[in-house]
Amino acid sequence: DQMAMTLGGRAAEEVVYGEGSTGAHNDLERSTEMARLMGTQYGMSDKLGPLTFGGGQQSLFLKGNGISVERDFGEDTARSIDTAVRSLVNAAFARAETILRDNRALLDATAARLLEKETLTEAELPRVPAVMEPAGR
Repeated sequence: DQMAMTLGGRAAEEVVYGEGSTGAHNDLERSTEMARLMGTQYGMSDKLGPLTFGGGQQSLFLKGNGISVERDFGEDTARSIDTAVRSLVNAAFARAETILRDNRALLDATAARLLEKETLTEAELPRVPAVMEPAGR
Protein backbone atom coordinates (compact mmCIF):
# COMPACT_ATOMS: atom_id res chain seq x y z
CA ASP A 1 0.00 0.00 0.00
CA GLN A 2 2.79 2.41 0.94
CA MET A 3 4.63 1.74 -2.32
CA ALA A 4 1.46 2.20 -4.39
CA MET A 5 0.80 5.50 -2.62
CA THR A 6 4.39 6.61 -3.16
CA LEU A 7 4.09 5.84 -6.87
CA GLY A 8 0.70 7.59 -7.19
CA GLY A 9 2.11 10.77 -8.69
CA ARG A 10 4.02 8.92 -11.37
CA ALA A 11 1.01 6.70 -12.06
CA ALA A 12 -1.19 9.79 -12.38
CA GLU A 13 1.21 11.19 -15.00
CA GLU A 14 0.92 7.94 -16.95
CA VAL A 15 -2.88 7.89 -16.68
CA VAL A 16 -3.37 11.54 -17.63
CA TYR A 17 -0.48 12.24 -20.03
CA GLY A 18 0.54 8.76 -21.18
CA GLU A 19 4.12 9.24 -19.95
CA GLY A 20 6.06 10.07 -16.83
CA SER A 21 8.26 13.05 -16.06
CA THR A 22 11.36 13.64 -13.96
CA GLY A 23 9.16 14.93 -11.12
CA ALA A 24 8.71 11.45 -9.67
CA HIS A 25 12.44 10.81 -9.19
CA ASN A 26 12.29 10.77 -5.39
CA ASP A 27 9.12 8.64 -5.42
CA LEU A 28 10.91 6.07 -7.58
CA GLU A 29 13.92 6.07 -5.26
CA ARG A 30 11.75 5.63 -2.16
CA SER A 31 9.61 2.85 -3.62
CA THR A 32 12.67 1.02 -4.94
CA GLU A 33 14.29 1.22 -1.51
CA MET A 34 11.08 -0.06 0.14
CA ALA A 35 11.01 -3.00 -2.28
CA ARG A 36 14.71 -3.74 -1.72
CA LEU A 37 14.16 -3.81 2.05
CA MET A 38 11.06 -5.99 1.65
CA GLY A 39 13.07 -8.49 -0.38
CA THR A 40 16.44 -8.41 1.36
CA GLN A 41 15.68 -7.60 5.00
CA TYR A 42 12.03 -8.36 5.79
CA GLY A 43 11.57 -11.69 3.98
CA MET A 44 8.53 -10.30 2.12
CA SER A 45 9.33 -11.58 -1.37
CA ASP A 46 7.88 -14.85 -2.63
CA LYS A 47 10.82 -15.11 -5.04
CA LEU A 48 13.49 -14.76 -2.34
CA GLY A 49 11.71 -16.44 0.54
CA PRO A 50 11.97 -15.76 4.27
CA LEU A 51 15.69 -14.90 4.22
CA THR A 52 17.80 -11.82 4.68
CA PHE A 53 20.57 -10.73 2.35
CA GLY A 54 23.35 -8.24 2.96
CA GLY A 55 22.07 -7.18 6.36
CA GLY A 56 24.58 -8.86 8.63
CA GLN A 57 27.96 -7.52 9.58
CA GLN A 58 28.73 -5.21 6.71
CA SER A 59 32.29 -4.14 6.19
CA LEU A 60 32.80 -0.91 4.34
CA PHE A 61 35.92 -0.52 2.25
CA LEU A 62 37.23 1.95 -0.28
CA LYS A 63 36.89 0.85 -3.86
CA GLY A 64 38.03 3.14 -6.62
CA ASN A 65 36.50 6.54 -6.01
CA GLY A 66 33.83 5.50 -3.54
CA ILE A 67 32.86 3.31 -0.64
CA SER A 68 31.44 -0.14 -1.23
CA VAL A 69 29.56 -2.56 1.01
CA GLU A 70 30.74 -6.15 1.04
CA ARG A 71 27.80 -8.43 0.27
CA ASP A 72 27.19 -11.92 1.59
CA PHE A 73 25.61 -13.43 -1.54
CA GLY A 74 26.60 -14.33 -5.07
CA GLU A 75 25.73 -13.03 -8.53
CA ASP A 76 22.77 -15.39 -9.00
CA THR A 77 21.22 -14.16 -5.77
CA ALA A 78 21.97 -10.55 -6.76
CA ARG A 79 20.05 -11.12 -10.02
CA SER A 80 17.20 -12.70 -8.05
CA ILE A 81 17.11 -9.67 -5.73
CA ASP A 82 16.99 -7.32 -8.73
CA THR A 83 14.15 -9.36 -10.24
CA ALA A 84 12.21 -9.43 -6.96
CA VAL A 85 12.64 -5.67 -6.43
CA ARG A 86 11.49 -4.95 -9.98
CA SER A 87 8.49 -7.23 -9.51
CA LEU A 88 7.45 -5.57 -6.22
CA VAL A 89 7.76 -2.04 -7.66
CA ASN A 90 5.96 -2.97 -10.88
CA ALA A 91 3.09 -4.56 -8.91
CA ALA A 92 2.76 -1.44 -6.72
CA PHE A 93 2.84 0.82 -9.79
CA ALA A 94 0.18 -1.29 -11.53
CA ARG A 95 -1.98 -1.10 -8.39
CA ALA A 96 -1.65 2.69 -8.26
CA GLU A 97 -2.51 2.98 -11.95
CA THR A 98 -5.57 0.74 -11.57
CA ILE A 99 -6.85 2.76 -8.61
CA LEU A 100 -6.42 6.00 -10.53
CA ARG A 101 -8.02 4.67 -13.74
CA ASP A 102 -10.97 3.30 -11.74
CA ASN A 103 -11.36 6.68 -10.04
CA ARG A 104 -10.47 8.94 -12.97
CA ALA A 105 -13.33 11.39 -12.37
CA LEU A 106 -12.19 11.88 -8.78
CA LEU A 107 -8.57 12.28 -9.94
CA ASP A 108 -9.59 15.00 -12.39
CA ALA A 109 -11.80 16.76 -9.83
CA THR A 110 -9.03 16.70 -7.24
CA ALA A 111 -6.49 18.04 -9.75
CA ALA A 112 -8.87 20.87 -10.69
CA ARG A 113 -9.39 21.73 -7.02
CA LEU A 114 -5.63 21.70 -6.41
CA LEU A 115 -5.17 24.19 -9.26
CA GLU A 116 -7.55 26.49 -7.42
CA LYS A 117 -6.23 25.98 -3.89
CA GLU A 118 -2.72 24.37 -4.16
CA THR A 119 -3.09 22.40 -0.88
CA LEU A 120 -5.99 20.31 0.40
CA THR A 121 -6.27 19.00 3.94
CA GLU A 122 -7.48 15.49 4.66
CA ALA A 123 -10.78 16.95 5.90
CA GLU A 124 -11.29 18.75 2.56
CA LEU A 125 -10.81 15.68 0.38
CA PRO A 126 -14.30 14.20 0.84
CA ARG A 127 -15.74 17.54 -0.29
CA VAL A 128 -14.03 17.43 -3.70
CA PRO A 129 -16.91 17.23 -6.18
CA ALA A 130 -16.61 14.30 -8.53
CA VAL A 131 -18.66 13.40 -11.57
CA MET A 132 -19.34 10.00 -10.02
CA GLU A 133 -18.69 8.16 -6.80
CA PRO A 134 -15.23 6.57 -6.61
CA ALA A 135 -15.07 2.92 -7.62
CA GLY A 136 -15.53 0.46 -4.79
CA ARG A 137 -17.73 2.69 -2.63
